[in-house]
Amino acid sequence: MARIAKIVLVAWLIITFLIAVPVLITLARDSVTDGPLARTATPRVLLGSGRSSVQLDFVPDASTCPAIPLSIFLLIDKSGSMNDGNAFPQAREAATAFINSVDLTQSSVAVAFFDESPTLVQPATQDRAALLAAVDSVTIPDGGTNIAGALQLASDNLGTEKPVIILLTDGSVPDYAGTMAVADAVKARGAHLVTVAVGSFADVINLGTLASSSNSALASEDPAALRAIYTELAEQLSA
Repeated sequence: MARIAKIVLVAWLIITFLIAVPVLITLARDSVTDGPLARTATPRVLLGSGRSSVQLDFVPDASTCPAIPLSIFLLIDKSGSMNDGNAFPQAREAATAFINSVDLTQSSVAVAFFDESPTLVQPATQDRAALLAAVDSVTIPDGGTNIAGALQLASDNLGTEKPVIILLTDGSVPDYAGTMAVADAVKARGAHLVTVAVGSFADVINLGTLASSSNSALASEDPAALRAIYTELAEQLSA
């Protein structure tokens, strides 16, 4: 009998130990954080019947997640109607603000102006001074608006990194089918197309359908708002 009692006692001690140790560990470590990884147990003691859960949260260190390099193309309308409401000077100021705000250590920017025909004034570069000089080089808006030609110019000069095209215009889309075909082709090549409609006569609806998404179809009747729009775009593309 004494031997049986001893065996039962040993067995009870072993069982108690196997139960108690996990309980103590769980009590002490219901929430554990190790660098960017955090673990939380609910309830604190994961024993018995009922539902329990363990949540894992991962918060990456921004310094270890570099921004994706982009090849950004600024297309700026310089048609005669951009004289209205001081739109052209405001567009140039917006482009300047963009260039001063965007991260050029990772991405490059190209600048083109367009009326009936587009002109590439600065191929893709990370030289901020060269980009600012390119924006300042065109001062007099004149002529019509050829959005399809502008998009084709951008398509022909896409950089090697992920392309982003930002098209600014106050005009309409007269050859809508042809323009949409060019827009679809450039997007099929992997480019993200942002449209910025400015002024009260801009074709906001059709310009919006050219964009890659509804969130990328921007518009403002007030040209003075362009600077804030372009600064925010630069910050988003640098994140």
